[in-house]
Amino acid sequence: MKISFLLMAFFVFQMNTAEASFFDRPDYFENKSVYDEVEEIIELLHDSSLSEKDRELRLMFKDKKLVPTFKALKVENENQLIQSLKLDELTDNEILTIMSQRPVIDALKVTMENDFVSGTDVNYTNGLRVELSFNNPEFEKFFKKLGYDHSDFFFLCGQNIYNNSDKDNPSRIPDEPPNAGVLYCGSAVNSYKMDKNKARIRSMQRLEATLGSIGKNSFAEQVQNGFHRIIDSKQVNWDYQLSDRFYFNINFQKHLKLGEGDLYGNSEPEYNVIVNAGGNVGTFTNYANAGVMFNYRLLGTLIDMYVGNKITPSQIEELAMMSLENRLKKIICGSSRWSLNLYFGADVKYVFNNYWLDGSDLHYTESEPLVIDLKGGVVVRYRKVFFEVGLVRRSSEWGNTQGGPDSSTHTFGMASFTVRYDNFRELGDNVAHPIRWIADPEYRRKKLEENRIRDMIAKQGVKVIYDDGDPKNPKKTLNITCKAN
Repeated sequence: MKISFLLMAFFVFQMNTAEASFFDRPDYFENKSVYDEVEEIIELLHDSSLSEKDRELRLMFKDKKLVPTFKALKVENENQLIQSLKLDELTDNEILTIMSQRPVIDALKVTMENDFVSGTDVNYTNGLRVELSFNNPEFEKFFKKLGYDHSDFFFLCGQNIYNNSDKDNPSRIPDEPPNAGVLYCGSAVNSYKMDKNKARIRSMQRLEATLGSIGKNSFAEQVQNGFHRIIDSKQVNWDYQLSDRFYFNINFQKHLKLGEGDLYGNSEPEYNVIVNAGGNVGTFTNYANAGVMFNYRLLGTLIDMYVGNKITPSQIEELAMMSLENRLKKIICGSSRWSLNLYFGADVKYVFNNYWLDGSDLHYTESEPLVIDLKGGVVVRYRKVFFEVGLVRRSSEWGNTQGGPDSSTHTFGMASFTVRYDNFRELGDNVAHPIRWIADPEYRRKKLEENRIRDMIAKQGVKVIYDDGDPKNPKKTLNITCKAN
């Protein structure tokens, strides 16, 4: 379908000149020769005797720059998307072309978990994971054939450290589990399905496979005691740790959005409820799990997130999954630069076995069959940078087979940092943005004008006319309003 040049005519029809004229547009100085003829342009737009085709032809004859000027919507930091809107239509093939021009690696996520927040250094005491999101068109085509609207692919590496409860005792304590470390690398895929209106994500599934080492080759002792040498003088006794073993692990999780809505009459969703279920098989632990998560936006927009697997799709990937009408609404309305979301929930595991707790004949411990995690936290987003902090309260993980004390509940904190980008130029522009904002008054003025005009679009709406070129099909008119009255 063609998007008529009248996409931008609302600047003339729906806003008076005092509020937003062509002189106020942030690209005025870039296209001064075009906008200097604004009065004649307005006359052409108001001339009811002209057909839409004749009007566009006259504008093209006047200056060929006018058509892309009217068709292009300014979308902050989405240069590729702006370029695509200068074409007659934004087809699926065009989106695929844009996506194919992205770098191979388009996102980075770093996650750290540690129990320093509870003042302990026991049980699951530290975890570090680095994930890279990368593009693979062949994998994307394969999962589309399976019925998914989009898939993200990851390469990841990480390390987990587990300790017993008495770090000052140099001898083995048989009533408690040994120390343990796991070092691994692997890959994962997140596959998404949209709702029936092709407007928002309905479900996601994640399949992850990792390989690595358990025991001394995990380098857990060197990492933990090296870190303690930096922050304090305490050293952890690693004389008795889990014996070496090959690490192989497969994890599958299915996330389904049960509900999504608003509490205060705003057109944008303010909360969602997500349930998940899945399982884990491997040489370290085997379990089945199920959980529920409540996610609420405090500021900005609701982040369509899945806690723990949260490299969200980029904007161009979201657009690729949407229907044409919802795609246009997303482009026109945009989204808040800032978002602050609150989440809390629970996850229940039925543990079949755990090598850390069941794998040593020298320790009188066994894994508890039922382990519950209560979790909560906040996610802050600025543009395409995400920062999350949260707490996890975990129930007892092991019991003593000789009648001794079992483990107690355990609390650890987590923090993650994620950055997305659609091309390296955009990444460089984002890095340079604060410097240019301070040093370049003209750049600052243009950005303020872009923000002001974008806010006007969001508040007053826009009329879009579709024409598929078939005389048997009448033109369709869509009035897009971004915010509820």
